[in-house]
Amino acid sequence: MKRLMLTGLCLGMSIWMTACGANNNAWIEEGTKKLEAELSSSEVYINGTVYTFPCDMSYWINTGWHISNNYENKDEFELEPGIESTEFELFNDNKQYVTVTALNMSDENAKIEDCMVSSLEIKLSSSDKNLQVVLPGGIYAKSGAEDIIQAYGEPTSEEGSDSDKVLNYEYTTEDEDAWICNVEMELNDTKKPLETVKYTLTDDNWGGSKEDVLTYVDTALRASFYGDFEEYVANLYDTEENASALYQSEIDYYAEGLMYYLDMDSSLLDEATIEGYRSIAKTVLGQAKWEITDFSYDEMNLKGTMGLVMYPIDFLELIDDDANAVIAEFQNKYSSVDPDSCTEEELKTIKQDYANMMLEAISARAGETGVSIPVTKVYNIDYAEGVISEDDWNEIDDILMGFGE
Repeated sequence: MKRLMLTGLCLGMSIWMTACGANNNAWIEEGTKKLEAELSSSEVYINGTVYTFPCDMSYWINTGWHISNNYENKDEFELEPGIESTEFELFNDNKQYVTVTALNMSDENAKIEDCMVSSLEIKLSSSDKNLQVVLPGGIYAKSGAEDIIQAYGEPTSEEGSDSDKVLNYEYTTEDEDAWICNVEMELNDTKKPLETVKYTLTDDNWGGSKEDVLTYVDTALRASFYGDFEEYVANLYDTEENASALYQSEIDYYAEGLMYYLDMDSSLLDEATIEGYRSIAKTVLGQAKWEITDFSYDEMNLKGTMGLVMYPIDFLELIDDDANAVIAEFQNKYSSVDPDSCTEEELKTIKQDYANMMLEAISARAGETGVSIPVTKVYNIDYAEGVISEDDWNEIDDILMGFGE
């Protein structure tokens, strides 16, 4: 009878231990099922929730995480456009944490919670008290280097020894953004296999190579003068809305410059007439030409110089005779008018007539626009400061438009 009870006790303990074992591994199985098998899915399972990298900071906050007090004024603190924060912690109600950075991808200042998670570091442990973390392919805290390589293939790079190893995997995310990411997996086989996983965005996302600089300059000019901003937008140099606004600003600038050259005050003209000069500007700008030469660039410090051969638009020279003929005709037409005796409205009507006479005379010449003797300039390149300075861009505009030297 005693033996029967002992057997029953052992059986009960066996069932209890099996049940506990199943519960301990349930989150690993659940995480593996919820995730894609490929590392390029950029997914990670944490405490029952699937996160992707990179993703909006708001998703973390909405799933129970809080921003640490690294920023004492976190409720008011804002990141400027294109700026990445220093590292700080997100913590949950169980006082577990991950380390992140935030990047402002918008065109305006933004609070941390409105930014994007641009790096993510997770400390792994198989303890029930710590975060339950699963990576694609069922990789978790007890996975070793062989398990990781079996799941993801050979690493992009590898550092350290067998007892203290770092595996780096670089991949491009499968979503439409196609982020280029690096996952650093730190292992310590003498204690526990996988200790730390850190996701970062590589520098390739932001460019900086010689080819990037050349492409940026050329596509920026094409967007400005031709209104061809497909590649400019595709390379994430700016949004389509902003690229379109850039092109329109160039048209407006040339139209204003043309009217000024012809001795007009656009503020006194009706919108239809101004639009006529914008139409000329659009046609004329499309004739601009340039060549990039003598390009010297250090990809380590992202600085260099660029020679730019610019072929100024010759429209002002082209219309010189026509403009003088209109001026003579206009002066003859109003030779008997004393400007000092005219009202403001009468003067405005006369100036409107002059602008219309000039517009009629020169509009047909826009399609005949060519270029004049090339001008070569050397410009400093600083990728971290926007490639070319604003003053240099303004000079390039004036030279190509024929407003410069």
